[in-house]
This record gives sequence, C-alpha cells and structure tokens, in this order.
Amino acid sequence: MNWFNNLKIKSKMIVGFALIIVMLTSMALFAVNRLNKIADTYSNTIKYPVTIRSAIIEAQSAYNDLRRITSIIIVFMPQGDPERIDKLYQDAVSAYELAVNTIQEVEALLKANPLLSEGERKIRLDRANTLKEYVQRYKNEACDPITEAARNGDYDRCIEIVNNMGTFAEEVSAITIEMCELANVVEKRSSNNALFIANQSKILLVVIFAFSVAISVTLAMLIASLIARPIRNMTEIANNVAKGNLNVNIDISAKDETGMLAKSFANIVNIVNLLITDMKDLSKHFHADAKLNATRFSGAYSEVVESINSFVDAALNAQESAMLTVRRYLNQTPTSTYYLTIL
Repeated sequence: MNWFNNLKIKSKMIVGFALIIVMLTSMALFAVNRLNKIADTYSNTIKYPVTIRSAIIEAQSAYNDLRRITSIIIVFMPQGDPERIDKLYQDAVSAYELAVNTIQEVEALLKANPLLSEGERKIRLDRANTLKEYVQRYKNEACDPITEAARNGDYDRCIEIVNNMGTFAEEVSAITIEMCELANVVEKRSSNNALFIANQSKILLVVIFAFSVAISVTLAMLIASLIARPIRNMTEIANNVAKGNLNVNIDISAKDETGMLAKSFANIVNIVNLLITDMKDLSKHFHADAKLNATRFSGAYSEVVESINSFVDAALNAQESAMLTVRRYLNQTPTSTYYLTIL
C-alpha cells in the first residue's frame, strides 16, 4: 500500500470512489446481462413455441378451408355451373397454398429454434413434413379429382373419392394437436427456465449487492483509517510536545499532506530543541560574549532569540553597574583594599 500512502488525500479519495464506482458498475453490468438473458428467453418463447403453435393452427384452418371448399364443389356440381366450380377451385388452391406455406414457415422456425435439442427438432420436423404430405395428398388425390369429376358431372366419382379419403381429416387433426402439444411443452419449459433464471438472478443480485456494500464499507473504512491514522499520530505527538516532551519520533515518510504536516511539525520540534540547547549552554557560560546565534533561527524564533540576547545584555549591564557601585563604595571605606581584593 506504499503507492497509496504516497498519494495526496484528494487522490486517495478519488481512488476510493473510483474503486467503489467500478464495483457498482460491475454489479450493474451483471444485472443487465442477467436481465438480457431473461429477456432473450422470453423472446424466444414468444418467437418460437407461441409462433409455431399459431402457425400450426393457421395451417389446420387452411386445410379445413380446403376440405370445405372441396365439399362445396360437390354440392354445386348438379347445378352444372362450371364457372362457379372453377372459382371454388381457385379458392381451394389458395387455401392449399396458404396451408403449405404456413407449414413451411413452421419448418423454418423449427430449424432455427434454439430451445430445441437435435432429437426434439427431428421429431417436430418429421411431424411437420407428415402434415404437409397430408395436405398435398388431399389436394392431389381429393380436391383435383373431385373438381375434374364435377366439371364432367360425374357425381358417383366424387362420392367415391370422398369415401376413399377416409380418415384424412382425423389424421391431420391428430398431427396438428400433437404438434401444438409439443409446442406447449417447449413453451412451458422455456417459461420455467426464464423464471428460474429470474429467481436465480434475484438471489445473485442480492448477494452481489450485499457483497458490494460490505466491500464498499470496508474500503471506505480502510481509506478513512489510512487518512486518519497519521493525523491521530500527529495529535498524540502534539499532546506530548504540549506537555514538554520534545523527545518524540515523528514519521515524515508520507508524501501526502499529512507527511508535509509531519515535516513542518518536526521542524518546529527541532527548532525548539535547538533553542533549549542554546539556552542551556548560555546558562553554563554566562558572560559578555555568551549570546545566542540569531542567524540560526528565522521568523518569530529569531525575535525570541533577539529578546533573550537583549535580556542577557540587560542582566550583564545590571551586573556591571552593581559592580561599579560596590567598587565606589568600597573605595570610600578603610577596608576597601581588602574588599576590592576579594571582588
């Protein structure tokens, strides 16, 4: 963490906020990714199973229209109206083409459906192909021959063809019901899968959010501790200095504002120690030349030294004046020679 300690306080706060923002951004991106996955699952559910089921129902409806129109052709045959029969036949062809095109759309959706396994895809494509074959057979083996017989007025041939078709309608209906049920299975499975992803994502998001909050709080406390620790140390040192303990160890290794403060405070302690040392030396060698060196100090400290030197000068002057007074007094007494010798 030396690189972090060397940062300025503002830079430390920026780094801390940046780390918190990165964590929150990562959580948001994860949440967006999970939501996109849920959205894709639901989208595929609507695009494939639901669309396929609707297309199968539409194909069955078109096939039923084909059968209904073919039956109407038989009804209009006795009237001997070829134009009416031809128009009905064109309607039957349109219904047939709609049914075939819709089944082909179902096949395309089945091939592109990502919700299916290869085995499921093969089963459904086989059913769709069977359904298309039934529609084509009905068109070729029922609608076309019946229309031709109706044009010729051969009612018995029409009835024979209808009887030969037998259970075509039931078989087509069974296939469409089976395909709809298969689509329902995939739809339900996809919906359950999306619900599972949603529930799982909710739990994961709660866990990630709690983890992010814990990490953010821990990171904030760590940054606050890294910033406050040197300030607390400086406060303790300042209290010791205020109590007169100048023998303190000040860490000035930090490169931030607290390090600059520590260096300044260390300079103050050093100057006070130097001042005290000089004053102790002065007290041991108190004579006319015993003065503090003011050039070693600056600012208010220099003024203090000058004041001390002035005080020393005044004390020395007072001492000298006292000595002169005593000398004059002793010079006027008989024992002056003896006292002057003592002085």
